[in-house]
Amino acid sequence: MFISLKALFTPLFLCLLVCVALNVLLRFPAVRFGLVDVPGGRKQHTGHIPLIGGVSIVLAFAFGILLLDMPYSRYAPLFAGMLLLLACGMIDDMRDMRSTTKLLIQTLTALLMMIWGGLVVDDLGAIPGLSEGLGIWGYVFTLVTVVGLINAINMMDGVDGLAGGVVLGSMFWLGVLAALSGQLITTLLVLTLAVSILGFMFFNIRHPWRRRASVFLGDAGSLVLGFALAWFAVEISQGREGAISPFAVAWLLALPVVDTISLMFRRLCGGCSPFKADREHLHHLLQRVGFMPGSVSFMLVGANFFIGGIGVAGAWLGLPDLMLCLGLLVLVVGHTWFVTHGWKRLKVLHLLHERRRQHAVPGGGARSRTLISGRFR
Repeated sequence: MFISLKALFTPLFLCLLVCVALNVLLRFPAVRFGLVDVPGGRKQHTGHIPLIGGVSIVLAFAFGILLLDMPYSRYAPLFAGMLLLLACGMIDDMRDMRSTTKLLIQTLTALLMMIWGGLVVDDLGAIPGLSEGLGIWGYVFTLVTVVGLINAINMMDGVDGLAGGVVLGSMFWLGVLAALSGQLITTLLVLTLAVSILGFMFFNIRHPWRRRASVFLGDAGSLVLGFALAWFAVEISQGREGAISPFAVAWLLALPVVDTISLMFRRLCGGCSPFKADREHLHHLLQRVGFMPGSVSFMLVGANFFIGGIGVAGAWLGLPDLMLCLGLLVLVVGHTWFVTHGWKRLKVLHLLHERRRQHAVPGGGARSRTLISGRFR
């Protein structure tokens, strides 16, 4: 099956326009029915922000795939799982849902993916002791991986543009890997979803013409995108049409996964529930250092894109799985050092830089002190 770039451009462009239009048109209904994020507690934004990002992305994605010539029945479990998580997230956005209920629904979507979709992680690459396959343990590993990735993306949704930007970057690299392995249908689906996310990002990311997000992703969006990432990652690494090294794919998901595992471990060590919300994520620590939210998103989205590029380069160059695995371990060690010690040292350097600016700019002392003390109130 072959499709020209010219033939692909039209449906993708229409998909982008639909997502942009939905983010504009759904604002009033969202406010009318209470699908908004209210500031307070850990939520430090200003005003009631519509939580329509997830709805807009899913509807635009649905519109886009209807324009493609593809075997819809093959991806029915993906669509069913996305709709189930979308409904779950919307209910949670409007009225908080119990964490056990959400976990049960996430588990159900993972089972849909494994039993109905037939996507199970069995091959972990050419690693000594793992090359024989996981067997029945593959189902356990897949379940934990899917539910974990869903929650990892959900937990990253704490700064304007961060979760959407991270998923967009990972989707881009997944599309590249799918194309490299000859999985055309998967490539088209990934591109369509990526374009839908891009339409949402116009309203969510901070830039010189937008000081803060006008639309949020919401749990509905983060849960759906986490599941979609898990589906495509497993399909590309264990796919029917040609597999990419699972460790190369793992690089595309490394940042949100490592940050979530690290945070849960720190919570457990502190005697707290691993699912208890707090402000100890990597993006929170960077804000504590003194970086503005827009800068934090830019740095982490860029870091995620760079890390994903390493995985794609590894797959392209045919690096051994053991080398890719050891590289991931180095990444884990670096992240662990930063969240335990590094951010504090970076904070000192940032404060010294602010003080130099204070003395270098006439009349800038009061303004600098105000920025440092009141930036995150």
